[in-house]
Amino acid sequence: MDKPGLMVALAIGDAYGAGFEFAPPEMVAKTNTVQGYRPHPKGGIKPGRYTDDTQLSCGVAEFMLSDDPWTTVYLARRLLIAFKRDPRPGYASGFYNVLLECQNGTELVQKLTPQSDRSGGAMRAGPCGLYPTVWEAMDMAVWQASITHATVNGMNAAAAAAALVFACREGQDQRDLPHYLNNVVPGYPWATPWVGPVSNRGIPVLRAVVTALAGNKTMKEILKASVAFTGDTDTVAALAMGAAAMHPDIPCDLPDVLWDKLENGPYGRDYLRKLDTQLLQSFHVVPPVPEEDPPDEEGLFYA
Repeated sequence: MDKPGLMVALAIGDAYGAGFEFAPPEMVAKTNTVQGYRPHPKGGIKPGRYTDDTQLSCGVAEFMLSDDPWTTVYLARRLLIAFKRDPRPGYASGFYNVLLECQNGTELVQKLTPQSDRSGGAMRAGPCGLYPTVWEAMDMAVWQASITHATVNGMNAAAAAAALVFACREGQDQRDLPHYLNNVVPGYPWATPWVGPVSNRGIPVLRAVVTALAGNKTMKEILKASVAFTGDTDTVAALAMGAAAMHPDIPCDLPDVLWDKLENGPYGRDYLRKLDTQLLQSFHVVPPVPEEDPPDEEGLFYA
């Protein structure tokens, strides 16, 4: 398949990873082949459908494309619109119920208790990486995270998610991505490769994301590695794939089935592709173009 844009790639990672989220490790090891979407062993979301990671990223992207003032009420309104027009499972139960109850952004802001350090603020921060500088990208990411995850780790995880998209956009050497994060979001062991199941906390998710990006060469390898950790696989895969799609030196070798079978309702594949086009145009981002002969470097990534 052709290389997808950020939003489509994010949805592919989300929908693929959703089939493995907190599934038994032996099941993941056996079926994580990247040959198509899989149903989750406990049921729930149908194969090829994305979850809250993509839906809330749409809300952030639509806010970025709008003329809305930068207030929490208007941002909350965009997140609520994205949910209300297309309710689906995949959300944390408490947040899901609040979204169901609220009718406008003001009500949502009043009902939220933003004290979580989970990955919810980071999962929707990918589009923020399209801002002109890494500092603007992280500023937006931290601000949008603060309405639900106003904790140090919750906001820093969002900053790291946006910084990785920005760094990939700029063609940063994949092996140097952990050190890049050390410079812009210091205080975390980004250069220590993540091993084992990933919890739903923001910082562990981002440590797994940077490990997958830094240690694998192609989009297929990155997707497989993101899920192989086990645990919160849909969020890791969504963030890693969104960033990988923006890197000029990461080739897309994903099978066509991941494009063909990605949901394509009113807010599915074609809508996400349209969002990608609008984001690139609005933020004057040049689509990533690979080198003609990318170097074939061996080994892993960082010390």
